[in-house]
Amino acid sequence: MDNLLGHAGKTGAELCTEFREHLDTMGIEIIKEEVQNVAVSGGGFIVDGEEFTHLILATGTLPKKLDIPGALYYLEPEHIVRGEDLLIIGSGDLAFDNAVRAAASGVFVTVLRRKKVSANETLMGEARSLGVKEVVGEVTDLLFDGRIYCYGGIKYNKVAVFVGRTPDRTLLQDIGEVNVEPPCFSTSVKGLYIVGDAALGRFGQTALASGSGLAAAMHIMRWVKER
Repeated sequence: MDNLLGHAGKTGAELCTEFREHLDTMGIEIIKEEVQNVAVSGGGFIVDGEEFTHLILATGTLPKKLDIPGALYYLEPEHIVRGEDLLIIGSGDLAFDNAVRAAASGVFVTVLRRKKVSANETLMGEARSLGVKEVVGEVTDLLFDGRIYCYGGIKYNKVAVFVGRTPDRTLLQDIGEVNVEPPCFSTSVKGLYIVGDAALGRFGQTALASGSGLAAAMHIMRWVKER
């Protein structure tokens, strides 16, 4: 988290824990349920049968996928097995951040990229200090026999893909295309706000994401006070 002022050296997991603890101290409840449907109704929204006057969509991004059988797009704890060989495909921060996390847990990591590295220097230095290898080549040369992956004559237990992400607006599929309007991240649909990476795309950063959420909340509070 070297790109977030005041949080240098912290991991994403550590930052999320701090966020959660902060919410707990403020008495804000987190409901762990999956939203299935969002629809516009009259002057508001229906979210899985419940009505709301305003809706802030902060659904983040979805990974871009490649035609690789069994490829991983998230590295969960159960995927990181000490002593295994992992091939990561990608050249940006996400690829090398996951490479660092896996290598620090005893995984032998190789990063396959087809272009120059776009990850920040801090991540690059950390990855190299942990022994992460790099190869330049094409994904089409990756072989898979149904059990083991092979690239350049080297065998790998798993392959993880981090080649970019796209804003996740799948919950709006019944609403259609909407335009996000700065600075409050309101949209062309009255009462609907899209914040964070779902709005920012390639400019997604923690500081910008939290700022966009704050802007939307302030805009809604102004509406509440003026009623």
